[in-house]
Amino acid sequence: EVALARQAVNADDYTQGKLHISRALMLKQDDEQALALEAMIATLPELLALLKAADVAAIENNLEKEHAAVAEAFNIAPQRQGLKERRDALHDKIRESRFTVLIAAGLLNLEKKLISAARRNYAQAKALFPQRSELKVLKQGMISVADELDLKQAKKQAKKAIDEDDWQTAEQLYAQALQRHPEEKAIRDGLQLASRIVALQRDITDYIQRPERLASANIFAAAEDNLIQATVLTAYSRSLAEKSGALKDLLASMSVKIPVFVKSDNQTYIVVKGVGKVGLTHGREITLKPGVYTFEGSRSGYRSKLVQVRLPVGKSALQVEVECDERI
Repeated sequence: EVALARQAVNADDYTQGKLHISRALMLKQDDEQALALEAMIATLPELLALLKAADVAAIENNLEKEHAAVAEAFNIAPQRQGLKERRDALHDKIRESRFTVLIAAGLLNLEKKLISAARRNYAQAKALFPQRSELKVLKQGMISVADELDLKQAKKQAKKAIDEDDWQTAEQLYAQALQRHPEEKAIRDGLQLASRIVALQRDITDYIQRPERLASANIFAAAEDNLIQATVLTAYSRSLAEKSGALKDLLASMSVKIPVFVKSDNQTYIVVKGVGKVGLTHGREITLKPGVYTFEGSRSGYRSKLVQVRLPVGKSALQVEVECDERI
């Protein structure tokens, strides 16, 4: 009866198995083989139900459902090597299927420029098969799309700074972007334009804040040159246009000479350094452009005297006294 019960178990015949094992135990209640077979036979209904569910899932091509049923069946009947092999094969198929789906989803997300989603797909696929060649394709695509999105974002940020007339920020953004995209002509041209405007704004601001420097012919000429350069760029920058207008007015003001009355004792010989002679005089009016000047007085037997005078733009007139009155 034990042998017949075993045959019934191997044939998944619960009815015959139950019948024969009951007879076997009636003959010998403590038979270990019979008791083991009885336990196996008791699980046959559940096991058969799981195998049927696995077969249905296979027909439906539902790998996850089939795998779950087979895995549970193997837990009930671990002696069945075939169930283990089927479970493991299904596990491999599921991993392969998931990997394929993840790679396809990653490539689709790259087409849609959804770089974050593509990175998640890549990480999940790599966790399944870290050495597969498909990962290299997806990774290269991510690098390409990330580079494209970074370039687009850099241009957008630079344009926003330009629209706000913030050329210093634009210059910084272009410089940073050029390090990442050295072959991008639009970035290189943008940096060149921003740098020119920033440099002109800085120089023109310096002329406006320190107008006395313009008394020097060389500096005056340099300021005029900057003004000419700025003329072709004022369409890009409101602030540059405003500063250029202010410098133009300042240069015009610098051409207007200011009367300066030089008072002395007719014993002191006076010169204006870098300009010319005043000579001996009780009082004489000269005209000078706005700026900073040094009057030097000299007299035999007396210490020389230096008097520095600042002529601001818009000053109507000024008096300066130069007398050497300290004996040597």
